[in-house]
Amino acid sequence: MSKTIYELNLGNNGKPLHPPALGAYLSLLQSIERHAIEINQDATRSLQLGLRSLYRELAADARPTTIESSESIVDSLLKTHGDATLAAHSQREGDVREILSVLGSVAESLTLHGERQNSRLKGMTEDLRGASRLHDLSEIRRALNILMQELRVTKESMWEENQRSVLQLQAQQTRFQERLDRAEKLAATDQLTGLLNRREGEARLSDRIAGKKPFCLMILDLDQFKTINDRNGHNAGDHVLRIFAKNLSKLLRPTDAISRWGGDEFVVLMDIPLQAATERAAQIRSKTSGRYIVMMLGREVPLQVSASIGIAEYRSGDDAEHLFARADQDLYKQKNFAAPLPV
Repeated sequence: MSKTIYELNLGNNGKPLHPPALGAYLSLLQSIERHAIEINQDATRSLQLGLRSLYRELAADARPTTIESSESIVDSLLKTHGDATLAAHSQREGDVREILSVLGSVAESLTLHGERQNSRLKGMTEDLRGASRLHDLSEIRRALNILMQELRVTKESMWEENQRSVLQLQAQQTRFQERLDRAEKLAATDQLTGLLNRREGEARLSDRIAGKKPFCLMILDLDQFKTINDRNGHNAGDHVLRIFAKNLSKLLRPTDAISRWGGDEFVVLMDIPLQAATERAAQIRSKTSGRYIVMMLGREVPLQVSASIGIAEYRSGDDAEHLFARADQDLYKQKNFAAPLPV
């Protein structure tokens, strides 16, 4: 250190201050300046400038009063710096917590994957990595806030795309279900009469037998239908079958299963006891028999139609074969072999 620092006078006696003591004090000031912890840049800069100013003042005037006053100045500088440093540390700690929270939100948002958003998400990942390399926490926070805004937009876009996809899928599912329903209906429907076909009728019968609940099986057979076909042709016979099926459907309940078993034979399953089924059969025979008008070669031809009906009630242990056997026996007891009445 220069001579002017070590050989300063202490008042009017002309005696210099002990050089080692002053040198140590000034060295201490320089050490504090060099090693000041920089958390708040402005506070650290203020401390360093204050210490330098004090250093120069003591180097020029090292009287005891000057040294004594310098102690309070140093104490004030250090306190101011300490307070500012603690405040900055607290702020930085809050910033770190906020950044961690934002990072958690980023990670959560990045779990939303979509083929159309992959490139955008990859770009955001790079932005996130870039933000992590910043040294200023305020800059990091600003970068992450911008990224979060982009993620929110992406998230909303993905949600809208997903909604459109869901709606498209639902529409496709509805169309597929409609096609499936039509296919199932066609597979279960007799094409000529629109009634259930034999396969579906057998399935309904199996379900009722498996349920082991009371029901009746009714067989309907058109009287002398072969004669109608032989005399008038199969087109006339088909027309008679369609009219008969329509009339029969009007007389039965929605819960009754009506099927065309084959040819001119129909089978009805009714969840009613034998007595009620017998009464219903009489009503059906009365209302389905009579004059049918069919078109042949562009002209109307009247035909007399009637049906014979056999009934069997389900008994515990019955299978389809036993039921049909009893219904057939009842049918042939009542079979009317008369020809259609002339018009």
